[in-house]
Amino acid sequence: MMNVYKTSRHLSGPLFVIFILLATQHSLSFGDTYTYVSLAGEQKVVVYRLANGKLGPSVQEVKVTDSPGGSVFEPRRKIFYLAVRGEGRLLSFQVMSDGTLKLQSDVAVYEDPAYVEVDPGGRFLLSAYYRAGKVAVHRLSDKGEILTNVRWYDTAEKAHAVAIDPSNKFVLVPHTGPNAIFQFRWNAAVGTLTACTPDRLQTGLNTGPRHVVFHRKLPIVYADNEQGSSVTAFRWNAATGQLSAKQTVSTLPTDFTGNNSCARLAMTNDGRFLYASNRGHNSIAGYRIESDGLLKPLGQFATEEVPRGFAIDPRGDHLIAAGQSSGNLQVYTIGNAGHLKATQKVVAGKQPWWVTCISLDRQD
Repeated sequence: MMNVYKTSRHLSGPLFVIFILLATQHSLSFGDTYTYVSLAGEQKVVVYRLANGKLGPSVQEVKVTDSPGGSVFEPRRKIFYLAVRGEGRLLSFQVMSDGTLKLQSDVAVYEDPAYVEVDPGGRFLLSAYYRAGKVAVHRLSDKGEILTNVRWYDTAEKAHAVAIDPSNKFVLVPHTGPNAIFQFRWNAAVGTLTACTPDRLQTGLNTGPRHVVFHRKLPIVYADNEQGSSVTAFRWNAATGQLSAKQTVSTLPTDFTGNNSCARLAMTNDGRFLYASNRGHNSIAGYRIESDGLLKPLGQFATEEVPRGFAIDPRGDHLIAAGQSSGNLQVYTIGNAGHLKATQKVVAGKQPWWVTCISLDRQD
């Protein structure tokens, strides 16, 4: 049974000093695309401009006080949220017109926040806690600042991600420990989660659902299975918030016999292609999404060693993958048929964990 409690305990503490290094100011027009890379081994986020399919020299390095992890932008693309994993902090930054970041707020949370997500209304920040086995909902100010009033929900060990359905009525939280995806009703007006009945879907022994992606048009949900080295397509019941398995496909070639685990899962914004990263085989597995939501494998595309994180640019033209062990970024062009073509390798630094891409062509 899941337990929930609300606390007004002041979690922020004194604001930790964030040092902005090597910031270079540019006069750039809107429409530029930027890539944000969390370097866990150097405790900083590096900002790159992505132009003509290539990453230029870094335009900024933002130093934090421990290992940075997952990041996300709110819907208007004006605020950047970052999880600091080892120390347990959530940070928000204003996004400047040249893609650089300016610290806005800093709150203390439980250790090891593995994932952050903003609700479609931009009013709440949701986060999952790998070690604590919890999910949190923080209210955001009108300016996007993370406020200290928060609701905590106990789930299970190794909560790994948060996904909100397109209707903004349900939340899914995959857990790699108990092989389960927890299912919640989401009250977007007040920022509360209520367990569905049943409250979780068991995905099977040694699957380890890690990340979840909702299709933007079809009633289909995809999850990559960390231990299972596979991707599962689920039918989505938009009335009850329940999942039912429809198809599971491997992320590996049939002749691979080594150790492997899946990490990141992402879909192009047009809903045509889905990609999952293989740590061990060191590749990105690609799939074409058919009209019924089923997956057609496109093969595996070699990448850097231990591809923990990757991101797809908003236009769906390029994929940037980070090699946690190699310290390099690999840039790919996404072809019309979904195949990846490696076009550039960039030395990033020690332990790149997470990659996020954004276009500043705002529709305000």
